[in-house]
Amino acid sequence: MDDKTITIELDKFNQIKESCLAGKELLDLKKPLSKEQIRELRRLVQEHFKSGYTNYLRLITIYTDTKDEHLSIFINKLYSELTSD
Repeated sequence: MDDKTITIELDKFNQIKESCLAGKELLDLKKPLSKEQIRELRRLVQEHFKSGYTNYLRLITIYTDTKDEHLSIFINKLYSELTSD
């Protein structure tokens, strides 16, 4: 066997692959939304959540003011779910 060859079980490989894909998805969710996307998200939230949408709008406002990295994940996930409908 060559010194540069690594042997790994298929199950371990699949676990590593899934972890990498989850990490990439998380990195994509951390990307900031543009002003147009935020405007669209506000409109979609009002349309989708007929009542009780003000808390979502507050979270969007906090996100736009702080650009919080953890809140960014939630906001991006919300945006992707509402735009996929």
